[in-house]
Amino acid sequence: MLSYAAGLGAALMLSAGAVGLLETRRRRQLRASTVGARLARPLPEHAHTEVLLRSLDASERLARLDLALRSVAPSLASQASSVSAALLYDTGEVCLFLRGSAAPDDAAWKLDPHANTWRLSGTTSLAALAQRARLCAQPCPAMVHLGGVAEGGELFVDVEAVGTLTVHSPHARRVLRSIAASLAVSPFIDAARVFTVGLDGIDLGSANIERAESLDAALDAAVLALGSTGHLAGGATTFNLRVAGAGGEAWEPAIVVAAAPHRVAADGVHADDAAAVLHQDLRAAAAGGRGMAVVTDMAVASAPDDGSWRLVFADGHHVLEPLGLRVQPVGLSEQDVAAVAALLATS
Repeated sequence: MLSYAAGLGAALMLSAGAVGLLETRRRRQLRASTVGARLARPLPEHAHTEVLLRSLDASERLARLDLALRSVAPSLASQASSVSAALLYDTGEVCLFLRGSAAPDDAAWKLDPHANTWRLSGTTSLAALAQRARLCAQPCPAMVHLGGVAEGGELFVDVEAVGTLTVHSPHARRVLRSIAASLAVSPFIDAARVFTVGLDGIDLGSANIERAESLDAALDAAVLALGSTGHLAGGATTFNLRVAGAGGEAWEPAIVVAAAPHRVAADGVHADDAAAVLHQDLRAAAAGGRGMAVVTDMAVASAPDDGSWRLVFADGHHVLEPLGLRVQPVGLSEQDVAAVAALLATS
């Protein structure tokens, strides 16, 4: 059994975003079509990719997470709390991992004070969630799908809320590729800037994805994209600012997804440069809830128990710290992303 979930058949957020984008473009084509126009027959490889993406039924599942986050955001923000991660189960149950302490003001949500989580029953309808959700925009636009957990749910992490997420795994490049491609079509993002390093061909036609030549260049571009966000935010998190609609701004995040540079081994084969180390000031630049997120497989100087967010591969499996959850992360190949890009290019 693989220690990561390989391929498009596990990429929940990428599936929801790509299918949604595909349907939107096709509706536009249909409305613009003239009398007698015919649809082009899809190529077999494009049809195969679309069937694979639709097999996850991801759109409805992501809609539930979207509504759940928006419905609780005002209550959390009023208590100076926010969401750092979420678990979405096949039963419809949602578990939110909180940053800061807060008590739910809605009986549909149950507090676990020991785990510092809120849980929503799978029996709560989307209509019930929508009553509160309609009052708030998406407070976690940088939420990414990491993969499945041992207990059966799908794990999502708000990389802006945690600030820096490092991936220590022999499959890190595939995991980073999955995260970057998902951000390119994420249904949670209206407008955000994503800067990638060492990952080619993952923009999927999105104008929000930019390639940088180095991590330094990506960080500089992210800081410029954020502008005065840090100064204007003061002591508030961007989660709180989005909920409040402060200043009429959307408070879009800037996200860096960076793969370590390659080195050439003695046998001439490229391998990940595990010696690449990020400077400690990156942790301050990407402090959680300040508008910037960094996801990378480069080592960040930190103490083992400092609460930093790391996906670590050990003893044949991955664990997400500091939550201590065993995760089977989604990993995509260049061919997987190219197949989605080719499908989207037909619409």
